[in-house]
Amino acid sequence: MGAVHAAGVCQVAPGGTGDGSSWAQAASLQGALADAACSEIWVKQGTYQPTAGTDRSVGFAINRPLKLYGGFAGTEAALAQRSSDASLTVLSGDIGVAGDAADNSLHVVVIGGLGSDGNGTYTSSNTAIDGLSIRDGRADQATSERDKGGGLYCNGWGTGKQCGPAITNVVFRDNSASDVGGAIYLTGSGSLDIAKSSFLSNTARHGGAIRVAGRGIVGSNATAIAQSTFSGNSASQQGGALYLSGDAFAVTQSTFTANSAQWGSAAVVVNDSASLSGRFGQSTFSGNAASDRATIRVLGVGPIAFAQLSFSANASQWQGAAIYIDAGNSHSIESSIFGKGGASSQPQVFAKMGAAVPVQRSIVEGGCPTRVTCTDTIDADPVLQPLADNGGSTHTMLPGAGSPAIDVADSCSAQTTDQRGLARNVHGACDLGAVELQPPGAPTAVAATAGTERASVSWTAPASDSAITGYTVAAVEDGTKTCTVGTGSPVATNCTVTGLASGRAYTFTVVASSAQGAGAVSVASAAVTPTAAAVDPLPPSPSLPVTGPGTTTITDPTVPVVVGPGAGGGTIVVPGTGATPVTLQVTINGQALQVQANPGTQLRVAQVNGQSVLVLVVLQGWASMTASAEGQPMALAGDVLLSAGRAGTAIEAEPLTVAVLTGALVPPQGSLPQVGRMGLLAGERLQVNAQGAVVSITLGSLKGDASLPGDPMVFANLPASITVDGKAFARLSGPLARLSGVNLAQGLETTASGVVLVRDGGQVFQLLPAMPITIDATQPDGLAFTAPGLLRWVRGGVVVQFAPAVADLAGLAGAVTALLPDAQTRLGAEGVIQLRTGGRTYVLRPGWTGAGPAAGSPRIGVDEQGHIFFQAGAGPRQLLLPALLNATQAQAIFQAAIPGAGLTVQTASSEGAFTVTLGGQTWRLVPQWVLPEGSAAQVPAPAANWWLGGDGLLYLKLGSQVQGVRVAP
Repeated sequence: MGAVHAAGVCQVAPGGTGDGSSWAQAASLQGALADAACSEIWVKQGTYQPTAGTDRSVGFAINRPLKLYGGFAGTEAALAQRSSDASLTVLSGDIGVAGDAADNSLHVVVIGGLGSDGNGTYTSSNTAIDGLSIRDGRADQATSERDKGGGLYCNGWGTGKQCGPAITNVVFRDNSASDVGGAIYLTGSGSLDIAKSSFLSNTARHGGAIRVAGRGIVGSNATAIAQSTFSGNSASQQGGALYLSGDAFAVTQSTFTANSAQWGSAAVVVNDSASLSGRFGQSTFSGNAASDRATIRVLGVGPIAFAQLSFSANASQWQGAAIYIDAGNSHSIESSIFGKGGASSQPQVFAKMGAAVPVQRSIVEGGCPTRVTCTDTIDADPVLQPLADNGGSTHTMLPGAGSPAIDVADSCSAQTTDQRGLARNVHGACDLGAVELQPPGAPTAVAATAGTERASVSWTAPASDSAITGYTVAAVEDGTKTCTVGTGSPVATNCTVTGLASGRAYTFTVVASSAQGAGAVSVASAAVTPTAAAVDPLPPSPSLPVTGPGTTTITDPTVPVVVGPGAGGGTIVVPGTGATPVTLQVTINGQALQVQANPGTQLRVAQVNGQSVLVLVVLQGWASMTASAEGQPMALAGDVLLSAGRAGTAIEAEPLTVAVLTGALVPPQGSLPQVGRMGLLAGERLQVNAQGAVVSITLGSLKGDASLPGDPMVFANLPASITVDGKAFARLSGPLARLSGVNLAQGLETTASGVVLVRDGGQVFQLLPAMPITIDATQPDGLAFTAPGLLRWVRGGVVVQFAPAVADLAGLAGAVTALLPDAQTRLGAEGVIQLRTGGRTYVLRPGWTGAGPAAGSPRIGVDEQGHIFFQAGAGPRQLLLPALLNATQAQAIFQAAIPGAGLTVQTASSEGAFTVTLGGQTWRLVPQWVLPEGSAAQVPAPAANWWLGGDGLLYLKLGSQVQGVRVAP
């Protein structure tokens, strides 16, 4: 590349061909990695593969200290402007057949080379990977290097060499190694520094996620892992998530869940030839499983310190469900929680040999095990809440009401913060385990209204680890003027301060309290000035309250509608007729929600799970709603409450249907697994039945004319979008990331034109994705044909509809043009191909089976039976049959003309035939090749949509076209 780059920063983008000096001149990632002038690389959002070919040995090579940053949209001028969403920038090893891991890259990223010795000194100060995803590496060749580190191979071997980059906000997903280190393998010297990263579904023999192999090299490895998540990783032998060797490590403020192995499902730490010291602190271990020997297995001489940890529902069939000490002395365990959670009958801590292991000031459900010395321990259920997002970088388990882990004397250790980074010892004694329950946050949106020597104050409740028990309001100008509230469920968020001086300006602050003490003081309200008793206060601004389950009719849309607690089941009616929307200003739970509704619309206020969380549900008509804040409840699907992904999120709602216009609707974690953490994006919709249960979800643009952001679907190597009748269906490219556990690409091949191939013996079925993808839990898995002749493919509730196609669409167009120079071709709905030549339009439908892509010149011909066929080279022929211009429109014509009639395309017909059934009698109709487009002899003067022509043909009017069919025996 040879360019001079300002401050060593290079920009790269998918398909980049420039020198990287600007976004307009973005380079390829491989080019920037090879350019010595690039010391800092900014990577535009998208998916990057190490090679455009199929050479599995090629990876993204970092052969000098540099810093790699993802998350850029391609317009930023500063590092701080990029997105923090690591899923938007993907380094993928899925270089072969999409979804087939067998041909994936051996290593997605290699630092320091693959030789016996490394090629440099890489430290956390000079080398960084930040803000991207590394996935689908598969190190499965039986050599000293090719069976390790599917995601990242880090080589620090050799005199003076190191490999210890800073890895921050990186997602390692679906990487594997047949030997060790599915996601990361570090060999030789180096100190990994990992923070705010996720390791998901990685696998290996040892160290499903990470293997640090510094065994026997004293002073070489000091692995630091903080604020990170390990979930769903597995090892066939040791260390489902971690296998650490070296002389030091620290694992803090992290969560390990659903990892599995034969020994040590979350971590194995070992060093046979030198002392191994380290600590596990302020971390959560939940739902991990080992065949035997615990969630954490220790094989070194120590000392290893375990402090402020929460263990729950970890399973082991033999000796030690949480910690297994195989050897070593001076290990210590304190201020931790060991809860069974119903997962295992084994003791929580087991010591095989060496000095007895001390456990201090901890909960050990099931009692103190053999060879364990317990001091000030509690044998009880710790009463932990489920793993959830409680703030911080990782999910945690809060102690529930009445938990014996709360406020335990002398339990505060050297750590001053908990797993979330919040302060310890906030009210005299610390909580056991990874999390310190906090007092409530500061109330928000504090507002005051002046009255006669008084002021009414209202506010919005803050976040709180435990139930809020009361509020105290105080005047800033006179601290003796207060009011308190401590009743209601939830506690009311308003009260009145009395005894104020008239004519004096006051501002007010609010403090919330819980069992954890008083929280932070709110920002003061705007100043208000009470009036004297002799002066009547100004009348309040008019508003229309909705306070109960009755009906509220809008008589003046300019009057604000205020929905209060207890309004669940209430109905808001917008009277009148017409199609001009009425704009309403609605306040719910103190938050504004702008609503537009057509006259005649009925809106129902819903109350969820007995709590005053209120949303608007359309019973009749149409409405659109715009959120004023992130997280604001907006729609209800059964008992699933959907909230705004950001301020300004807008939806439109009709009875039983909700569609997202801008932003996103986000469900609670795990409540709608079909759409994952992203929820419903702009342009998508869901349908519910009369009971509110989700019936189906439509992914992609409702209009079919936009490529939407977010995780793409599964089919690789397709163009950016496939256009059918002017509508683009764009969610059919890239890796499957959104639909967890669904692999639609299994058994499929793809061609450059977007056609999907399925081979069955000697036959090749050629399919064109022709409709937006939907999720429909009512559809059983399998294949079926729809009435318009589309093939419906259902797997795991995901529904894709295919039309028949020819594999080489470009070859067909070329062959037609060579035969008929004036011809124009167009891909139509339901797989039909429209061919216009000599002023006429011929409508062709490919047969379902064909040859697939083949070498040789494509051509069109006529066989011995008079059938038109398409053929590539010497491959098998594929019939091109006469077709309906649009089977869906034809079906609507028949149903309108002959109520009860049903149209079905005969998918196996060699004539392109379809049938019409009425009253048990069936007629077989065959489309004609050519459309008679407005011929006066065939089109009658009346605006009929069907008629019998004088030539004996039945004619259908399809939009502006006319289609002729003949009755066949």
